[in-house]
Amino acid sequence: MKVIFLASTLPAGFLLSNKNLFLKNLIVYNNEQTYLNFPKEIRKAKTVFFEETLERRNIKKIYSNKNKFIIFHECCWNRLDQLIIENNIETEYYPISSLKSCIDLENENILTIIKVYGFSKKTVKSYLKYKLNKFLYGYSYLYYLMPDDGGNKDFFLIRSMNYSTLKNIQTKKNAYGFYNLTGNPKKSKKIVFLIGNDVIDDNSIIDVFNDLILFCRNNKISFVVKFHPRSKKSFRNKFIIQPNNIYEKQIAFEASNLDYKFKISLFSTSLIFEPHKSISLEKIFEKKIDTRLKNKFLLRKRHLRSFDNFDKILLPDNLNEIYNLLKF
Repeated sequence: MKVIFLASTLPAGFLLSNKNLFLKNLIVYNNEQTYLNFPKEIRKAKTVFFEETLERRNIKKIYSNKNKFIIFHECCWNRLDQLIIENNIETEYYPISSLKSCIDLENENILTIIKVYGFSKKTVKSYLKYKLNKFLYGYSYLYYLMPDDGGNKDFFLIRSMNYSTLKNIQTKKNAYGFYNLTGNPKKSKKIVFLIGNDVIDDNSIIDVFNDLILFCRNNKISFVVKFHPRSKKSFRNKFIIQPNNIYEKQIAFEASNLDYKFKISLFSTSLIFEPHKSISLEKIFEKKIDTRLKNKFLLRKRHLRSFDNFDKILLPDNLNEIYNLLKF
């Protein structure tokens, strides 16, 4: 039996383009909310939630080395990773994104990290936690410090399976960077804003996007705003938009079939999907970044650059360049 594990909506487009993969197999979602975020077509497949698989009546049936697993998560599903390793389950791993914008703790020590990124109690605690985990679990896992959102110096610990040392796991690149996925071919003048929290302070994000939204409104340019699924209501309420401007934040952009002219974001992974129709605000925000957080921002920049088609994304130097793109 093949079992597919899903923890985010990033694989939605890949699954829709490979329907036999999910229609004939069991899908395990990490929770009910993730299930609800997927397109209805995928939700029709045979489904269970991760907690159910851990029940006594299911665990031996699911986590058997007679089964074959398909996974997409780069990190952070620790219990599942542990079960895959302990039971030596044959697994196909389809990465979609990467951890290039994180600090690889195999190559760094805490003194260097503090020197480069500044002192943070949260970062130090995360590093000590890494040392404990390394002692307990050995070389089956890799550890990273991921930049925390907001204008701060904080990093938090994440864990990934060490795929290069695990013979039961085969890595496949078929889904990486939304490989070979295409969107709605319909020509459109609609602009899509992909907004979420990031390593810079929220007020800077709000100011820049509100300027762009005002420009669209004043020039009668159709637009929609898609917020990151984890964004909070208090953050979303600070944008000058009407309810009819908001696109359902849970639906994966790559599976939305939206017709649009450009999508605009900072570092959203969705910019890699149809990159010739993507605008990154990277250069604009870089000019606004606090000098104390410059290195954290530079680290975050590595995310989009980890994809082969990054060079197709537009990187305007200022808002006026974007205004010209939107008008014509």
